[in-house]
Amino acid sequence: MKLAADRLRQADEIKDNFLATVSHELRTPLTVIGGVAEILLRKANDPDGAARSTLLKRLKANAAGMEHLIEQILDHTRLDAGKVLLSPTSILLEEILVPLVRPFESHKFSIEMPKGLRVFVDSNALTHILNNLLSNAVKFSSQGSNVRVTASVDGSDVVVRVSDEGVGIPADERAHVFDRFYQGVAAAERRGSGLGLSIACRYAKLFGGRIWIEADEPGRKGATFAFSIPYPQ
Repeated sequence: MKLAADRLRQADEIKDNFLATVSHELRTPLTVIGGVAEILLRKANDPDGAARSTLLKRLKANAAGMEHLIEQILDHTRLDAGKVLLSPTSILLEEILVPLVRPFESHKFSIEMPKGLRVFVDSNALTHILNNLLSNAVKFSSQGSNVRVTASVDGSDVVVRVSDEGVGIPADERAHVFDRFYQGVAAAERRGSGLGLSIACRYAKLFGGRIWIEADEPGRKGATFAFSIPYPQ
C-alpha cells in the first residue's frame, strides 16, 4: 500500500511540475508576442524597415516556439491514448529532411546521405522524430554553429544521426534523457517541456526502430543523437 501511495504521489508531483512548466513556457512567448505587437502598432508609420523586420522575426520565432510546444503536448496525449496509427510507405529521406531544416535560420546545417536513399516508414512518425532532434540540437548549441545530419545503411537498418556543437550531455544524465518530463542541468537553463526526446523515442519504438546517444568522440564538443529505421532488403 505504501509503495502504491508513493507512486501516486510521485506521479502527481510529475504532473504538477509538468503543468507548471507548460504554463511558464506558454506565458513567456505570449508576453513577448504581446509586447512586440504593441511596439509594432506604435511604429506603424515608422520608416525604419529594418527595425520592423527585427520585431517581426521575434514574433515569428516566439509563435513557432508556442506551436512546437503545443504539438509536443498533443503528441504526448495521442501516444498515451494509443491513438497513433502508422501507415508506412516508401519515402525519399531527403524529401522529408530538407524542409524540416529550412526554418532553423540561426544555425548552419550539413546533410550527408547516399543519393536516392529511401526508407519504408510512416512519414508522420519520421517527421516528429527528426523535428524533435533538430530542435534539440539547435536549442543546446550556440547561434551560428553547425548541425550535421547524416544517414547511412547499416545492415538491416538505416541509421540517422544528428550532431551539434553544443554543451553536450553529462554521463550521469544520459540514462534519463529519453524519460518523459526529464530536464537535465543544461535544460533547466533553457525553455522546454522535457517531452521532445521522449516523444522521439516512443515514435521510433512504434515503427520497430530504436534511438540512442552516440559515444563522445575525443576532442569533439556537443552531442550526437542517432535513431534507426528498419531497412527492408
